[in-house]
Amino acid sequence: MPEDPYAYVVAAFQALPPPDYVHGLEEPEQAPPSPVYIPYVPEPVYPEDTWIDPRDVVEEEALTTLEGV
Repeated sequence: MPEDPYAYVVAAFQALPPPDYVHGLEEPEQAPPSPVYIPYVPEPVYPEDTWIDPRDVVEEEALTTLEGV
């Protein structure tokens, strides 16, 4: 028996490859994926009707603080 008591366990797990095994790469080599084109947007584009007047925001903040009292 070998000096290492686990040597026989390791040897048992080292089985021979199947007879139809072909030595080589595990996966066939594939071409890298093609890059995805992402258009560059220099600055955000907002529709005209989404502009918020800063005075409306101040009024809304004042209303929420008064409602909490």
